[in-house]
Amino acid sequence: MDPFALSDAELREEAKTLASHYPSGLDANVYPDQLLQFVKLAKIKDCCSPSSQAKLLCCNTETEQAYSNVSVALRLFLCLMVTNCTGERSFSKLSVIKKQVANNFEQ
Repeated sequence: MDPFALSDAELREEAKTLASHYPSGLDANVYPDQLLQFVKLAKIKDCCSPSSQAKLLCCNTETEQAYSNVSVALRLFLCLMVTNCTGERSFSKLSVIKKQVANNFEQ
């Protein structure tokens, strides 16, 4: 989902949904407003990719402090992809092993 393509109301609603899934890491009262402000800042700075947005947050302590919930959400996002790939790779290998076992039984 491209945050630049969403309206402010849609972005706010998605932010509330994400905050409800991670209540220990994201403050549902603050995160939607921080995200809206950060998206506007990212547009101004021309930071469209998650990695460039991470650089924008991490390279400036004041920016990271001002958008602390956005920083947490972005780190969650960047970590989830790696976790997902590892899981998919495991299932892929499991499928290969199952095929090999099935082939051995057929012989």
